[in-house]
Amino acid sequence: MLNFLRKLRRNNMKNSQYFKYAFGEIILVVVGILIALGINNWNEERKISDEETRLLEKVKTENDYNIEILLEDTAYFYSIEETTYFMAENLKLPRSSKRDSIIGNSLNDVLRVVNMEFSTDYLTRYINNSQNINDDLVYDFIELNDLFKSVKISSDMVSEYKFSNIMTEFEKSIDFIDGEIYDIRLLEKKEFVNRLAILSAIEQARSIATRDCVAKAYKIDSLLNLRLNQ
Repeated sequence: MLNFLRKLRRNNMKNSQYFKYAFGEIILVVVGILIALGINNWNEERKISDEETRLLEKVKTENDYNIEILLEDTAYFYSIEETTYFMAENLKLPRSSKRDSIIGNSLNDVLRVVNMEFSTDYLTRYINNSQNINDDLVYDFIELNDLFKSVKISSDMVSEYKFSNIMTEFEKSIDFIDGEIYDIRLLEKKEFVNRLAILSAIEQARSIATRDCVAKAYKIDSLLNLRLNQ
C-alpha cells in the first residue's frame, strides 16, 4: 500500500511538471504570435504612411502649379468686371472721341477669353484613397477641388457668353486690326448694353470663385507644409 502511494505521488509530480512545461510552451507561442502580428501591423502602417507622404508631396507640387495658374490671371479677373461695366455705361453716353477711345482701350480686355485648366489628379486620388475620412485635411481637399470646379465652370460660362452674345456684335462694329470703331450704333443698342451688364455679372461670379479658390489653395499649401514636416 505504501509503495502504491509513493508511485501515485511520483506520477502526480511528473504530470504537474509536464503541465507546467506545456503551459509555458503555449505562453511562448502566443507571445511569439502577438509579436509577429505587432511587427506586421507596424510594417503595414509604415508602408501606408510612406505611401501617403509620397502622395501628399505630389499633391503639393500639383497645388503649387494650380496656384501659378490662378495668379497668372487673378489681376485680370479682379478688374474685368469693372471694365465691362464701365464700357456698358460709356455706351449710354453721347458719342465723342473720348468715349470711343475708352471703349477701344477696353476692347481687348472685354473680348479676352481665359480657359482655366487645373491639375487635380493627385488631389482626387488622395480624396478617394484616404484611410481617415475624419481627417480635416481631406475635407479641405474636397473644398479645394469643388472650388477648382467652380472657377472652371464660371470661366467656361464667361467664354461661351462672350462668343455667343458679345463677339458677334463687336465683329460687325469694329476693325480688329487697328481697333477703329466704324459702326458704333450696334453697340449702342439697349440690347447689347444689357448683354454687357450680364457679362459683368458673370465676370463677378468668376472673380468671387477665383478669390475663394486662391485663399483655399494657399491654406492647403500651409497645411501640406505642416503635415509633411511632422
